[in-house]
Amino acid sequence: YGGESFAIDYKDPSVIWWAGGMYPYWGNGDIFKSNDRGSTWRSTGLKLLMGGNEDVRWGGERLQVDPLNSERVYFGSRYDGLWKFSGDKWSLVSSLPSNGTKGYGVVFVAFNPTEKGSETQTIYVGVYDVGIYISTNSGQSWRFLGGPKQQIKGLVSPGDGSLYVTANSGVFRLYPSGDISNITPNTDVSCAFSALTIDPKDPRIVIVAHHCNVFWETAWRSRDEGRTWNYLIYRKMPSLSVHKSSVPWWSSEMFASATSSIVFDPFNTEKLYLTDWFGTWFTDNSSAMPIVWYTYEYGHEEVFGITLHCTSDGVLISGTADVDGFKHTSLTQFPEQFSGLIFQDTTSIDSSDIYPSIVVRAGTINWSTTGGAGISKDGGAVYTPFPKYPVENNYNLGGEIAISPDTKTIVWRPFLQYPYYTTDQGNTWTVSKGAPKSPDSCCHNLGIDAAYNTLLVADRRNSSIFYIYNAGEVFVSFDGAINFVRKFTVPGYNSTNHVMMQSVPYSFNAQGEVWLSTDFGGLWRSSDFGSSWTKIPNVERSLLFAFGKNDVGKQFPAVYLMGKVNGIDGIFASYDSGVSFTNIQQPSVAIGDNPWSMCADKSTFGRVFIGTLGRGIYFGDL
Repeated sequence: YGGESFAIDYKDPSVIWWAGGMYPYWGNGDIFKSNDRGSTWRSTGLKLLMGGNEDVRWGGERLQVDPLNSERVYFGSRYDGLWKFSGDKWSLVSSLPSNGTKGYGVVFVAFNPTEKGSETQTIYVGVYDVGIYISTNSGQSWRFLGGPKQQIKGLVSPGDGSLYVTANSGVFRLYPSGDISNITPNTDVSCAFSALTIDPKDPRIVIVAHHCNVFWETAWRSRDEGRTWNYLIYRKMPSLSVHKSSVPWWSSEMFASATSSIVFDPFNTEKLYLTDWFGTWFTDNSSAMPIVWYTYEYGHEEVFGITLHCTSDGVLISGTADVDGFKHTSLTQFPEQFSGLIFQDTTSIDSSDIYPSIVVRAGTINWSTTGGAGISKDGGAVYTPFPKYPVENNYNLGGEIAISPDTKTIVWRPFLQYPYYTTDQGNTWTVSKGAPKSPDSCCHNLGIDAAYNTLLVADRRNSSIFYIYNAGEVFVSFDGAINFVRKFTVPGYNSTNHVMMQSVPYSFNAQGEVWLSTDFGGLWRSSDFGSSWTKIPNVERSLLFAFGKNDVGKQFPAVYLMGKVNGIDGIFASYDSGVSFTNIQQPSVAIGDNPWSMCADKSTFGRVFIGTLGRGIYFGDL
């Protein structure tokens, strides 16, 4: 899904509501309810378009539980107006005069916490590109207050019931009388404000923060309800804060990056939590000088696992978005980030099964039209850029890379380019003949050929053979990538997304064995270097797949698959070359946030890794 908004029941904190939906073009999201602090969930049936990773995802909260009545829940949607949950069902609040600009809609709902009774009467909503509305009769009717048109967050003071709002245009306070004050802190930077919190024990204390989409955003604290402000976080005054990160690759430079939210701990208001691009920080003493900030990250994974590679000696190497990637030598400790050659996004990784210390990697830099590739000779920790790139003038954007078993030939197909090969570790490159260009697919800014894919593969045993998949067709080179020839067309399937091609690991004496996963096109197998193919029976959908260490007594690697087999969705294992599959998914452990990549351990039987679009990397052991 991807989180659009969440809310806690003020009367029973075991009850949590969550609105889930990543992108509107993925179809409808849903709103879920948990009665056990998130251990189990049930759908409440409001299926609307949502945008957990869309613009103003840092706004809100869109979803709110009435603090006086747990049976009343409101949700401000991006496209379909304001909704109210009552009597175990949702209904549209048709009395609200405007739904706002589509894609933004009703950005926040805020209750007046100073009221008493059986149901909160005073409710504020922020309607994007319109302004603020107030209801004083539990949503039966609404009055337009004005205020900022492009709101981000709204929060009502537990002191006098006034509404504080952060917006693209500043910080505002709307009083119960109807008056509006611009209380924006003085700043030399013109950009939006997002984070907003009020001390629940002393409502005079208000904290706000910039949202300029930069590192080290500025935050201010007021001790007099926004009349005056002092810096809480300020890059030009580094003495205000000390950063103690448990994450090895987090530097002070990354602190408070595109700050989304800051909140007080309601039981100890000296304690603050802060969320940003990379994760969560907290301080136990927000009155200290300097304030010491700690990371709160173990198990709170947010990385996007673009590509996973399992080496023949049992090491996981991950390529990620935003933080480049890692060599994992432990499953319980933070991994080692790549060094030597630094990207923002690693798009492809490969190594030789015979010489696993030789690893090649391609990636992109800063979501731009630049990127590169290089080689590691220490098993994937430190990389050296290739001396030359095949295409100059900033066109070496990510794409896919593969290396032959003898490590003498490297093939790189940069994004939107033809494949090139080198036999001298990148001193010279030659374009391959007969092969197609890299497709322009889902992820242009990332330099990824397509979503959930491995389209360029080296044969794991024969150093002369490379494979390329493109739009339903398989191309094979038998001469070290000098020439490619079309060998197979997948019947009725020409997509580039959800495609993975893998050659059987070197340790198995399986000459010419290569498999192809094609989403709804199924799972295919070739035993003659891609010249002819057989469809694996009973696999109705193959989203991701990988080869892993064989079971005892088996001569073929274990095959792991995420998809649908015999009408059942799940994660499956086959120990008999795809003749039969066993569902190995644990019902209590869902692999959330759009699984994107997969590999299996080559030295430990039954260990599988799955990378997601933003929930880190999962692993499972049989």
